Amino acid sequence: MLAEQGIDTRYVVEAASHPTGTVEVVLEAGKPTYTIHEDVAWDHIPCTDAMLALAAELDALCFGSLSQRSGESRRTIRRFLGCVPDTALRIFDVNLRQAYFSKRVIEESLELATLLKLNDEELPVLAELFSLTGSDTDGLLGQLRERFDLRLIAFTRGPDGSLLLGEGVRDDCPGLEGPAIDSVGAGDSFTAALCVGLLRGWALPKVNRFANEVATFVCSQQGATPLLPERLVHYDNPDK
Repeated sequence: MLAEQGIDTRYVVEAASHPTGTVEVVLEAGKPTYTIHEDVAWDHIPCTDAMLALAAELDALCFGSLSQRSGESRRTIRRFLGCVPDTALRIFDVNLRQAYFSKRVIEESLELATLLKLNDEELPVLAELFSLTGSDTDGLLGQLRERFDLRLIAFTRGPDGSLLLGEGVRDDCPGLEGPAIDSVGAGDSFTAALCVGLLRGWALPKVNRFANEVATFVCSQQGATPLLPERLVHYDNPDK
């Protein structure tokens, strides 16, 4: 499937001694809850020379807290991050799931990131973990951005859109209309579109709007990885 989508599979590692990771997803009113099975292949990501060589060539990467729940994978991810150029965009999608996170992992990850992506359910958890003061969303996000010297924070609110906050810059995109059929994959698609827009040097309002349009489309489809329509694929060149 990856090859059919034109994705380079040279860096996909097979862990024959562990089962493929699986997640049970239950949708209630379009909103997912997850049961994530443990001791699976992605809990045992090996660190290879090929991976470290790839890291040195990157313009951007995204990592989360869930993928660091095991010591082996966490060590690999940290070594990988250590080989990424200083100029690369390092996106930490906090991605809190069940009990698979700790203050230490989140804090160390934030210190390695240049951009934080979180949602309206995760912000109160981080506020408690890091003893942030006040209840104003901008104020809480600003404290996180300053404490960890982040270039940008992307704060998503489900159907209510998203807020992008950086030093002296702010853009608030309201929710977009569209059917909410299956929200699995919406957060990751938002992050991917955000990354694309930033790498292309778009203005913040355009980046925010594009990420919301992509996420809204994904929510309107069954499954986490639907093919995007041409209007989104060629968002920067609508004449195509």
